Amino acid sequence: MFGHGYSRSRGDRFAGVRRAIARLSTCVLVYSKSAGDELIRSGFDPARIFVALNSIDQGAVKRATACWQEAPEKLEGWKVANGLADGPFILFVSRLTPKARLDLLVEGFAAAVRKRPDLKLVVIGSGDESQVKDPAVRLGVWDRIKMVPATYDEQALAPYFLTAKLLLYPAAIGLTIIHAFSYGLPVVTNDDIPNHNPEIEAMNNGVNGMLYKSGNVQSMADMVLLVVNNESLRTSMSLAARTTAFEQFSLEVCIRGYITAIEHCLATRRV
Repeated sequence: MFGHGYSRSRGDRFAGVRRAIARLSTCVLVYSKSAGDELIRSGFDPARIFVALNSIDQGAVKRATACWQEAPEKLEGWKVANGLADGPFILFVSRLTPKARLDLLVEGFAAAVRKRPDLKLVVIGSGDESQVKDPAVRLGVWDRIKMVPATYDEQALAPYFLTAKLLLYPAAIGLTIIHAFSYGLPVVTNDDIPNHNPEIEAMNNGVNGMLYKSGNVQSMADMVLLVVNNESLRTSMSLAARTTAFEQFSLEVCIRGYITAIEHCLATRRV
């Protein structure tokens, strides 16, 4: 049986059914260590619980990073051409949907701009742009925001990830955190851990990113400014983020989890 091992929905009606099916399985493969630990605490045999930490194909990220970093003048020229050379910017990458809490994103950014007027926000994604524009116009920061259409071309995405100060994600984050960490980009997101997707397990608060108090706009702004204004902290977080992505949440580690579970099933069948 393969899955999250849990549901983020409040009052999960299917937890009992899921557990019943899991108990009939030869082994249970889950996305995160915390989900596996919870199953063990609920009485599952540890020998039947396996973890395949979710990841992305980091090969494309490595190639794009190498391509841009081998020519620093090209990266600087890109920043000038895109209006991002005159001050730091933070990044948001996701579909523009209500569950992304773009209202909080803009409010937190606006609160940070009051103390750091040269700060900009780049939003990459497809959807209803008014979710960003309406609160930004109301708060007087629309001129500090650059909207970029969704793209899945890693070469086009790479310069944003490589030159941003951090990735800000106010809602439940998923694989985006692994994507950002693969570029060495620290992540700021909320501290409502149970409401995040399994990939939040990659977050090491204060080491490779920062958690702000969920729903608290000022707390969000404070964490953003802490990273943006402290270059030595940001540099250490960047190194930690890369280590997390490539040593703990790599595609190889993910595949190893699948293989171990399959081998267990095959060995059990032979018995």
